[in-house]
Amino acid sequence: MMSLNPILIVHLFYVWGIDFMGPFPMSFGYTYILVGVDYVSKWVKAVPCKYNDHRVVIKFLKENIFSRFGVPKAIISDGGTHFCNKPFETLLAKYGVKHKVATPYHPQTSGQIELANREIKNILMKVSMAKRAISLWNWNTRLDGAIKKLNMDLSKAGLKRFLDLNELEELRNDAYLNSKIAKERLKRWHDQWMT
Repeated sequence: MMSLNPILIVHLFYVWGIDFMGPFPMSFGYTYILVGVDYVSKWVKAVPCKYNDHRVVIKFLKENIFSRFGVPKAIISDGGTHFCNKPFETLLAKYGVKHKVATPYHPQTSGQIELANREIKNILMKVSMAKRAISLWNWNTRLDGAIKKLNMDLSKAGLKRFLDLNELEELRNDAYLNSKIAKERLKRWHDQWMT
């Protein structure tokens, strides 16, 4: 008899997508933005960077992801040389993190990070256009505000996500139990007709 497959359980901050944005016009020496997005909560973390190399990525992971949210189970990135190199793979192996590379033929894999990149760019452009004194050359001074707006904006995140973030574990457990009950009912129905 064939068993039904269990649902995949992914916890908060277990799967992160990372990507570089840029190059932008130089702003106080910074030309890139390194963005990380949690695939469950959609939480965005971004930092301005002077370079887009593996040293920046490793520092970002250690200081902004591992130390604040814990070590994830998987990291999804594109196939850029800043993500696919020996020091990066060594760090991930040291902490037991799986590295998933999104291919250009299946862009949905990194869809969450691309959506965050687009939203960050839109917010920075709106701030730059709204205040003529603030131009795109000083985008890095507005990056923290853009990320805060992206993470806390009720119209983007949704009121339910904003209010129920602490109850996410309970909601996931309820969904798992409901799925288990439904599978047991389906099995009973199937067994009834097969006997």
